[in-house]
Amino acid sequence: GSCTVSKRVIYQTDVTMEVTLLVFLASLVAKVLTQEEDYEGELFDTTEAVLPPGYCSLDKPGYTARVKYIREGFEKRLYVEEASGNLAEGSEICACKEGGELVCAFLEQVQSKPCNTDNIYYSHAAPFYLAHRGGCICYSGDFICAKEDFTKAFKRDEVPVAPPPLPGVYLFLGYSRKDFKILMEGRQEVSDRVPETEEEEELEVTSTVQQAVSHYTSNNNKTDCTISLKDQVGENYVLAATLDEFNDLRMKKNMSDTMKYQEKVECYEAVLNIADKINSRDVDMRSHVIMSMFKVAYAEVNVPPPPPTLPPDISSANTPIISFVYLLVFCLLLVFTRGR
Repeated sequence: GSCTVSKRVIYQTDVTMEVTLLVFLASLVAKVLTQEEDYEGELFDTTEAVLPPGYCSLDKPGYTARVKYIREGFEKRLYVEEASGNLAEGSEICACKEGGELVCAFLEQVQSKPCNTDNIYYSHAAPFYLAHRGGCICYSGDFICAKEDFTKAFKRDEVPVAPPPLPGVYLFLGYSRKDFKILMEGRQEVSDRVPETEEEEELEVTSTVQQAVSHYTSNNNKTDCTISLKDQVGENYVLAATLDEFNDLRMKKNMSDTMKYQEKVECYEAVLNIADKINSRDVDMRSHVIMSMFKVAYAEVNVPPPPPTLPPDISSANTPIISFVYLLVFCLLLVFTRGR
């Protein structure tokens, strides 16, 4: 009888444990399902993103730049793309002021005037070629080239001679005075950070190109290059790209050919990237307030050819190996001779 009671107690205990285990598993499954619902709610949350501090929200989805935010103290130039793929007349400049206040102003479109020569007609925004000018474009009735017009320095009865190329790495920029005037008037409406003198304008352009070059070099494993203003004449900027480590020797005009070639390796791709984006009317360039005024660009490098690489000195590099081979051959000959 005692054995029967013990078996019943053990059976009831096992049943109780199984029930407890099932209850625990059921509660665990319910908890997991609840967590999955919570995760699903996080993954598919449709609430609007929180505006980052120090930025203004730009709710203008129709603009080509696809800009959502503008940082305080900065400006953007925006364009509307029509169904045909062409840009609508005019553009808009928006600035984010302190406190997150967004201010915008409409910029009129420059007149689409053609450019005429003695025998050729160019429509507005049409590219054309002039020797030694680094690429040109007809813009609102004016010929704009990357390089300045050197022929103005010669009299009518003189044959113009192009100046010798500048040694080093350079970025040549051509802009439109008409578009620049419209742009500056719009900036004065929306921003307090507008240059007032030519020196401030030159500094703004130089620092803007410097930022673009530094961004490129840092993302392409290149040494950062310093951008400096070489010249500014009429509608043209000439900017030099150099390496700071060679400044002392540059001042003494004692740079080696290897150093000059090194500046090409580190700096030329960066300025070429900027020129290509300007000439292709890149969206980022057109939306940048400063860079949008440049209509044509040209990157140029004039440095000595790469220094010749000397072939390795085979005799000196392999002297231990050759000596070992000679010694091995000598020993084999000696053993063979004695064996005979």
